[in-house]
Amino acid sequence: MGLGYYLSEDIIFDGQTGRILNDGTWEYKPPTTKDIPIDWRVYLLPDTPNPSGIRSSKAVGEPTISLAVGALLANKLAVHSARKDLFGANDYIPSVSPYTVERVQQSVGLAADKLTF
Repeated sequence: MGLGYYLSEDIIFDGQTGRILNDGTWEYKPPTTKDIPIDWRVYLLPDTPNPSGIRSSKAVGEPTISLAVGALLANKLAVHSARKDLFGANDYIPSVSPYTVERVQQSVGLAADKLTF
């Protein structure tokens, strides 16, 4: 949920009618199980009690949505590094969520005709 919120789930509206244009699964692509890395290691902190939490819980609600901002920030750092390597630019680049592939490409400032295969 968090990765989709920060990286891919952009809502597109019709400028004339206000209707949502990507409200079906043909246009709207939330992350699925195929988007999880093959080697994904998660470690929980052992022996860290939380007497203040509900039933000693570490969090309540949807903490993964908050933690997924790390993916957004990692992309932002990658764009900053790419701009520095390609153009010598060291300026501020805003990263508006969702930071879709199109927004990343626009943030880097690399034109498609400069790409080679």
